[in-house]
Amino acid sequence: MFAKDAATDSYVKSCQGSKVGDSIDQAYADRIVVASLVNDGIEAYDDGRYRDALDVYQSALKHPAATSCGC
Repeated sequence: MFAKDAATDSYVKSCQGSKVGDSIDQAYADRIVVASLVNDGIEAYDDGRYRDALDVYQSALKHPAATSCGC
C-alpha cells in the first residue's frame, strides 16, 4: 500500500509539471537533503565510523523535513 504525502506529490509535480530551469517544490528539495544525510550516515556506519554515523543520523532527524516525512 502506498500512502500519499507532500514529498511524493512535489516529486511528481516537479517531474511532470515543470520545464528545465523551473524551481522545484521546497518539500521535494527538503526531502532530498534528508535522504542525502541518511545515505551519508549509512556510508559512515558501513565504514566503521559509528560516531560519525550517529552524528549524521541525528542531523537528519533535526532537519525540519524529517518530521514531515515520518523519518
